[in-house]
Amino acid sequence: MKLKVIATLIATVAVGASFNSNLAYASTTSASLTVNSNLTMGTCSAQVLDSSNKATDTVALGNVYISELAAKSKVQPFKIRFSDCAGLPGKSAQLVLAPRPGTGCAGGQSNTAGFANSISSGAGGSSRAAVEVWTTTTPEGSGSQQLSCVQRNVITVDLSNASTTQPYDYDLSARMIIADGRTVNDVLPGEFLSPTTFTITYQ
Repeated sequence: MKLKVIATLIATVAVGASFNSNLAYASTTSASLTVNSNLTMGTCSAQVLDSSNKATDTVALGNVYISELAAKSKVQPFKIRFSDCAGLPGKSAQLVLAPRPGTGCAGGQSNTAGFANSISSGAGGSSRAAVEVWTTTTPEGSGSQQLSCVQRNVITVDLSNASTTQPYDYDLSARMIIADGRTVNDVLPGEFLSPTTFTITYQ
């Protein structure tokens, strides 16, 4: 989702000209000018791409073994591509990731950074697993930040190199884990789906 604010400005500008002269016919004149304009805060187009640079709305991790949850080794890189960027005075964007209605945060108290499964165990969903979302292609790698479900922290994206002709790819990654406070013996297999929404505010 991108946030875009459009304002309309209608202004009347009076242009006056005064002339001092010895001529008897010198006079002062005025003219009216009406300006009708759309003032648009800077924005970009934003699109989620998979690891093959194909547009997607789903980050697919495929089959995940419980042993991979314990090892935190099941990772799927993806990215947000910012393109057609124009009029960004701060050359940046603020990124927040939140669960959609009906999906919560993982953990016994639903108060952890991981995102929970929206499919109940009664409907064939796995339980006590979670998905994390990190900046960079390697979770917990150099410079990586976690997008927290419970805190909904703001991540600042530097768009100083993005323009109307030069897109910018912001790397992210999803990682499957055992939910905080659980053990490998607590995990039940099944389907896992965690719908979320990126909110992007341009600066």
